[in-house]
This record gives sequence, C-alpha cells and structure tokens, in this order.
Amino acid sequence: MVTLSLITDVFIPRTEALELLTNALETPVMGDNLAQAHFVLDEQTTLSIEIPKFGEDLPLTLDITGDEIELLRLSAKTVANTLNSSLGWTCHVHEWETTHE
Repeated sequence: MVTLSLITDVFIPRTEALELLTNALETPVMGDNLAQAHFVLDEQTTLSIEIPKFGEDLPLTLDITGDEIELLRLSAKTVANTLNSSLGWTCHVHEWETTHE
C-alpha cells in the first residue's frame, strides 16, 4: 500500500472534520468507531484523517491510501480541488517515499 497525505490549512477537531468531509465528498464515513473512520473514494482508494501524536498542534492532514501511485495522485488532486471549492481549504500533497505492507 502507498500513502499520500493532503496537508490542509485548517485546525479543527476530527469529529468536525468528518462531518465536513462527508458533505464535501458526498460519501459516508465508514468504520466501526472514530479511530477507524475513513472514506472509500473508489474500489482501491481510501481517505482517513491522520491523528497527531503527543498532543501536537498540527493542521488537519488527510491520508489517501491505495495500491497505485498514479491513481492516488489523481484522487489527491480531485479531493484537494473539491475541498477548496466547497470548503475553501487549501491542501498541499505530500508523497511518502515508503510503502506499507
């Protein structure tokens, strides 16, 4: 699995972000609880909210995970454009150099 991160310019709680993302992306939150909450963007791609460690005050970061880097790049661009047009958020894509297996 490969992960790209969308680093936003907003500082909001996870619960508020989930509600806003549900409306902006027009897709329901999946997962059994808040810790497992994620969005299915397509058959191979999911979006989740990164949780800051150790009480860090970081901007909201969204992780997009899947198998194909090109599909992730397209999904990241689409999500970033959607969040900008519907919520006014600015997003920067960060590509991780490692894969998760």
